[in-house]
Amino acid sequence: MPAQPPVRMHLAKPAPSSAPKHVVPSSSISTAPNPADSKAWPPKLRAYVERAFDKCQTQADRTTAENALKKKITDAITSNILWTKDWANEPPPFTPPSFLAGPSSSSSSSSGKSAAALSKAELKAQKKAEAMKRKMTLDDSDSTREQEKRKQRMKRFPDAYARATSSFGGGASASSSSAMSSGGELDWESLTVKGTCQELEKRYFRLTSAPDPATVRPEPILKKAIKALKLKWKNHEDYAYTCDQLKAIRQDLTVQHIKGRFAVEVYELHARLALENDDIGEFNQCQTQLKELHKPDESSATTSSSSSSSSSTSSSTSSSTSSSTDGSEDGDHSSGTYPHAAEFCGYRILYYLYTNNQSDMARELKQMRPTMRREPAVVHALQVRESLAFNNYHSFFVLYKTVPNMGGYLMDYIAPRIRLYGIKVIARAIKPSVPVSWLAKELGFDKDKTCRKWLVAELGASLGPDGADLDLKASGSAIAKAGTDQQQTDDQQQQDGRD
Repeated sequence: MPAQPPVRMHLAKPAPSSAPKHVVPSSSISTAPNPADSKAWPPKLRAYVERAFDKCQTQADRTTAENALKKKITDAITSNILWTKDWANEPPPFTPPSFLAGPSSSSSSSSGKSAAALSKAELKAQKKAEAMKRKMTLDDSDSTREQEKRKQRMKRFPDAYARATSSFGGGASASSSSAMSSGGELDWESLTVKGTCQELEKRYFRLTSAPDPATVRPEPILKKAIKALKLKWKNHEDYAYTCDQLKAIRQDLTVQHIKGRFAVEVYELHARLALENDDIGEFNQCQTQLKELHKPDESSATTSSSSSSSSSTSSSTSSSTSSSTDGSEDGDHSSGTYPHAAEFCGYRILYYLYTNNQSDMARELKQMRPTMRREPAVVHALQVRESLAFNNYHSFFVLYKTVPNMGGYLMDYIAPRIRLYGIKVIARAIKPSVPVSWLAKELGFDKDKTCRKWLVAELGASLGPDGADLDLKASGSAIAKAGTDQQQTDDQQQQDGRD
């Protein structure tokens, strides 16, 4: 452990005079409504929907494409991957047969090519179009019979059908027109669940179908639930109960597509509690979502970049202050609105170092803005990365003792393997003995007693007669063998963190 242990996270907001300078107090949850948050959708998803409708040439094609889009978007919301899914490279949910048959039939009729003269690609496309056309003909002939069967199924399960059709828009009909606007475009608002539940407490259950609005709490109720949960944590720190309630709140935020300050503070709160309670898996889920929630809009990022290049530091500061007080949607996602974005960026870098996730680390560094690189928490995390890249255990443990915010909890996961590497280097370089007090400082222990216990119990090393020195000559083989079991333990911990 570091000489100064990591700061515990308290839900109650402490008085400014009593909080240490390196503590990041949990900010009170904002109660100001932000109606624009529930209307925000990923720009790549909007482009994906437009591409799907551009291929439609008939009303039947639009109806089928719309139903396929609704199902795909619903599945993404239920799986909590709406903002992380790569919509730019997602295959279209439906390719109209008229889109396949149109170019092929017209080109063949105009050119008069014979089947022998057609290329393999053209033959394949023509056969596919003809097969699709035959299928559509069969579907049309059986459409009346199929509609009668559907009506019979609806009569058998009226309650389930009513819940399914009311989940997105509240309509009693599942017709395609319910999700279409007057201009013939997809109505994004109809795809957002609007919760009606008034209960403050709700257990978390994994969704296996479209959410029922009657069991989803709206944003004002969620804010009250957070306040009640803070009070309960202050009186009794039950992490299992608190984690379950926070997961249920996060789920209600996700299915209603609520973003902005309130969602950010909920995820930040849960991430800090997870760090405190050694729940690295839950922390990973929160920091993954925070990476998207902390992202500025492209328009605000462009404005910020041009402002910083054409004005001084003082003018850019006043500009960011005015934008954060403006109430616009861009302001909600600006870096000034989320004061803890740099803190969690530092946590993310430390987490990638712990899990040895090189691909995500490279992506994070590539996407990082120059202003973020100058933040103290990010500077410290990048220095840790550099010390690990050069196997500099001495530099690592110097940074270990000066870690800001709650980064010490994450460095605690990395420290064991660095200690093992450091003691092996020391055992090869120094003979015949070394003071335990010096080892404790060099390897980041807060007390000599803790270092002595680690040497004997974990490594099986031999100490001098008075226990003040480590006998490196007698302990060389034990230290060399200690790495195998420790490496297996580290690998298992890293896998648990990724999961």
